[in-house]
Amino acid sequence: MSSKEAAEKLGLSHDHVRRLLEEGKLKGKKIGHSWVVFDLNYQRKRNPKRNYKGGQDDTKNQNKQS
Repeated sequence: MSSKEAAEKLGLSHDHVRRLLEEGKLKGKKIGHSWVVFDLNYQRKRNPKRNYKGGQDDTKNQNKQS
């Protein structure tokens, strides 16, 4: 699959997927100017970003309102 399709499936930006391919963290091959992704086996090392309001995450704000 293309790097653009892989980015959509992984929930990452196209640039980030290209960088992962260049670093060998995703399996793929560069053909001409495009990357072909062989495997989507990628585990994000840090937790996903949270939505913050006023310096606190949403769950803390919801608990205060209850």
